[in-house]
Amino acid sequence: MELIFQFLCGLLYLVGLPFGWSYQETSIYVCIYLWPMLCTLSTIPILWISVKRRKWILSVVSLLYTSVYVYFTIDVINHYPISNPASFMNCMTDLKSLAAYCGVTYAEINLLIYVVAFILILLFNFSVYMIIQKKYANNNLKSGGTL
Repeated sequence: MELIFQFLCGLLYLVGLPFGWSYQETSIYVCIYLWPMLCTLSTIPILWISVKRRKWILSVVSLLYTSVYVYFTIDVINHYPISNPASFMNCMTDLKSLAAYCGVTYAEINLLIYVVAFILILLFNFSVYMIIQKKYANNNLKSGGTL
């Protein structure tokens, strides 16, 4: 687990090099800004297909689902602003506290949140999108409609 964590830390360092970012800045940009934004963006196709298919209840649920992601993304970004030099250390302290609470190491909690949870969220949102798309495409074909 530690080896994977160190490898990913090295990747973060390499990602920041072309931009002149330190490891800490890159961690904030990628883990605190980019990851939540990508998770939020992954809900947009669900909302789009719900509205496009004029499934109003599903559209409202999708809008609420996307709104939750937007709220948490903004909350995380506000909690760890890049303008605050202590944001990286604050995030690290919070992760260490969470790791201790969960009975895992700092490296494990990082991997669980920033790799496993991230991938699961994207897969879940993609799966929901595909299910909705297939369900309403099949219903439309059965009723003689066009796609």
